[in-house]
Amino acid sequence: MRRGFLEYRMLIDEAVLKRVRETRVSLDSVLVAGATPEEIVQQYDAISLADVYALIGYYLENQPAIDSYLAARRIRREELRREVETYHFPQREPQNRQ
Repeated sequence: MRRGFLEYRMLIDEAVLKRVRETRVSLDSVLVAGATPEEIVQQYDAISLADVYALIGYYLENQPAIDSYLAARRIRREELRREVETYHFPQREPQNRQ
């Protein structure tokens, strides 16, 4: 029963960006929010408290795959940031953010 609930509630868009159900809320934005589930619901009114807890469970059940996904997203964000800085500020050296 729990698995069915997770599959129903946490439909993940398998495109490049994983999203929660049919919302525009990304998986990584919820997982790295650094807030309690209740605070996350206040930040993202498109998802419910049950969605947040289901997402946490989804993460715990799929941690290696999700951690790889999150690492790839961090790398891609850094690449995009450097591209934007190079395009908009060609004279400046892009800063390395860790």
